[in-house]
Amino acid sequence: MSRMRILALHGMGCSAKILRAQLSTFIRAVDDYYEVVCIDGFFESTRGPGIEKDNPGPFYTYTQGYAPSDILESHKRLRKVISNHGPFDGVLGFSQGGAIALAYLYHQQQDGFTPDFKFAIFLSTIVPFSADCRTLEKAAQHLCDPVRNPLPRESHQHRLASELRDVLLHIFTVSSSIGATAAGYDNNYFFRPGADPAEVPRPLHPRLICLADDAKTPADLNTRLAIPTVHAHGRRDFVYMRESAEAVRELCEPRLARFLMHSGGHSPPQRPDEVAALAQAVHRAVRQYYEIAHL
Repeated sequence: MSRMRILALHGMGCSAKILRAQLSTFIRAVDDYYEVVCIDGFFESTRGPGIEKDNPGPFYTYTQGYAPSDILESHKRLRKVISNHGPFDGVLGFSQGGAIALAYLYHQQQDGFTPDFKFAIFLSTIVPFSADCRTLEKAAQHLCDPVRNPLPRESHQHRLASELRDVLLHIFTVSSSIGATAAGYDNNYFFRPGADPAEVPRPLHPRLICLADDAKTPADLNTRLAIPTVHAHGRRDFVYMRESAEAVRELCEPRLARFLMHSGGHSPPQRPDEVAALAQAVHRAVRQYYEIAHL
């Protein structure tokens, strides 16, 4: 029986080689069942947070920015990888790689396409961003120029704009503090005089999606990722990274999602028992996919 193929995407300022080393224990544990294919990011990058100083690189990132056009370009390049080197049965994303994978799948589902992956594994995944410039468009326009793009203070769109600002400021303030943002980004980058609304990132965050969908809680969301997913993050990871991983889980269908917390930090699980638990969760996700497919 041939092994299933998993496309693996690394974190920001990392590489396929580094990711393979980070996943080495997991890869050995599942080697009889899965071929894990790690690919470099699409753009060269500086060293990412937590990468050893004696590692000479090169380092890569999957996106050059977070505006919808940047994310769309990343998705186009990911689609080309799938076309040239696929098909793949599943996708594994660590940190930034998980965010790119989730946004890609989320948009495929929203657009009515069959997902390119049967299941997904999200490890310490950060909040993803939308590739659709229509997402929160009026809110972004208002934030960049409230005089030309006024919104009634008590309106739904004004609440969306305020929430978008708060979510973005939190994401980039915390990310900057741990060295996880590109040079030149600061709290005012997207809202400076003359800023282009098209450059404003549109986070796929449950707080924003709930408000946009007029949903009271994530459980009421109209759109959640409807393939089996596995989620894992470290107990000793940065607080913001743990919050992000939990937000990502809320974007996925809960009956198809499995969650594990391991004893590490911002890394894949390493302890043999925790790696075994991750492998079992992946096996379960595969079984769930085939159970659903036969309904």
